[in-house]
Amino acid sequence: MTRPRHPVKIVVRILLVLFSVEAALWLTGRIGLSVFEYRLRLDSGRSSGLFRILFLGESTMQGSSLMEPRRDRFSSLVQYRINAMPTVRPTHCINLGFAGMGSGLMLARLKMNLLFYEPQIVVIQAGNNAEMGNLASYIHLLGTESRISRETLKSILTLFQNLRTVRFINTVLDVVLNANTDDFRRKHQRYLNSAHFNRLHVEINVANIGKMIDLVRGSGARVVLCNYFESGANEFLDEIKADKNVVFCDNRDVYQASLRNPGGSDLISVDGWHPNEKGHRLIAENLYQTMLDAGYLADVLKK
Repeated sequence: MTRPRHPVKIVVRILLVLFSVEAALWLTGRIGLSVFEYRLRLDSGRSSGLFRILFLGESTMQGSSLMEPRRDRFSSLVQYRINAMPTVRPTHCINLGFAGMGSGLMLARLKMNLLFYEPQIVVIQAGNNAEMGNLASYIHLLGTESRISRETLKSILTLFQNLRTVRFINTVLDVVLNANTDDFRRKHQRYLNSAHFNRLHVEINVANIGKMIDLVRGSGARVVLCNYFESGANEFLDEIKADKNVVFCDNRDVYQASLRNPGGSDLISVDGWHPNEKGHRLIAENLYQTMLDAGYLADVLKK
């Protein structure tokens, strides 16, 4: 007769498996990011005389869903746009966008990147990816409330929903089960607009992006903050814009305006979120005009 398995041992084993998978995914991501940054620095455009614009962001900045991301993403298009004008020196755009990156990791690597690339302008697009905080953040959140609110419980639940393991499984299931592209887009859009924009996520992103803006300004570079076509992050990015008095590239505004024009809605790729080639062209032109209006390109364009 076999002895029944002890429930505690079963739970411990499940947690160990989850921890192992989570650690493996984390390590894979960090190795991939390190290789990406190393290869980028081999072609960093650090030669003297260049006007450098550093782009910090995640999958949108990286050019996810584009067939030719290095050619068609908006950072490359901005470089082509500026260099097509009469200039006193060439412009080089350095794209550090990396899929899945949160504002915390961008902030942790920012000082090193500012020292290495010495940019004249830094473009930031962050806040959409989940920032879960750590266990201490949740303990503090619980300790500061006299009674546990529904919002706090949702924040704690989000901690588990946004584990790399859970997100990886969800992504695989979405690809396998959602053969209907429209269904996939609707599900993904609901997630982006509401799922992880809880109190703690917002607080962490606001703090991280604010510190990034301060670091860039402290280095002597100018900063541009970008929002998204559609995202729950746009609300707190508006708050950061007002609080930091930062030059703001309003992509939501030009996207909404395009929807009112015939044929203007075809700006999103089939994944329901990332801009397609047409969407990146719209962002590039909007960003170029934003920097031009702010006087940021006065040092590079011929008068």
